[in-house]
Amino acid sequence: MIWGLESKHIPIALSSTKRRHKPIWMTNKVQKLLTKNRRTFSKYRSNTHPAYKNTNKEASTAVKKAKKSFEKMLARNIKADKKSFFAYVRSKTKCKVRTGPLLNNCGEAIRPQETVDTFNQYFCTVFTKKDLNSAPMYMSNTVPLFGINDIQITEDMVKKKLSVLQQDKAGGPDNLLPRLLMQIQNEISHPPWILFQKSLQEGAVPDDSKRANVAPIFQKSSRGLPENYRPVSLTSQCSKLLEAIIRDSLTDCLESNCSITDSQHEFRTGRLCMSNLMSFLDRVSEGVDDFEFSGFSVSIKLLTRTISSTQRYS
Repeated sequence: MIWGLESKHIPIALSSTKRRHKPIWMTNKVQKLLTKNRRTFSKYRSNTHPAYKNTNKEASTAVKKAKKSFEKMLARNIKADKKSFFAYVRSKTKCKVRTGPLLNNCGEAIRPQETVDTFNQYFCTVFTKKDLNSAPMYMSNTVPLFGINDIQITEDMVKKKLSVLQQDKAGGPDNLLPRLLMQIQNEISHPPWILFQKSLQEGAVPDDSKRANVAPIFQKSSRGLPENYRPVSLTSQCSKLLEAIIRDSLTDCLESNCSITDSQHEFRTGRLCMSNLMSFLDRVSEGVDDFEFSGFSVSIKLLTRTISSTQRYS
């Protein structure tokens, strides 16, 4: 139903390949100066004419300012719009990363359909299935066990998660873009809430939520071998909502019952790699410059430089 409404009410912008597109950083002012510069050169036909030198200098200065201003704008908005930033960076790279072509046993390039099958067969072999029988059990005499049925999902929780979706993310196999889901969060929050409740009650995940678009990312060495690629799965945005809700519920339960020690910094709100380094530095820098820790000689000065580098690049 959503697909039908999307195709009916959301217009599609058609781009013409014949029209010459201007750079994304170019403004109307810069375009007018470049046009003026070309007309001046056509009039005098000389690079040394004073009139052309003045227009050329003015246009070059405007181009540099426009590029610098556009790049600063991308850097400021990188948290809200990462897609535009990295698209601009990729457009400036001379090396274009492409997948394949894969080679067979004889060293010959295989066809595109065979490439897809080869990647599919290889990625299936590297996936591991966890043995749930040997999973450790949580034992505590003071904190009651927290089960999946204890998670209470409300429609407001679903709506809140829909409102914080990242608009530049891919839609997944169901082609439901995060931008669309954010715009219709008030109208669409009820059906996912029913599906999530049903999934938790029955302890089952719908087959559509298990599907994913797998993209191979090149790592190193030869591009003709599938083992030199790693798979990246693009799953459905709706399944990510349920995963986020379960994660938040489990984290709140563990933190409220003090089941997570203070030494745990990763995957916790308000804690980063830098906070872990700072905590480690506070514990070991009690009046000594060099100390022995787990068989490694650690220097306080080196650790301080590491923290400074982390602050600089964070």
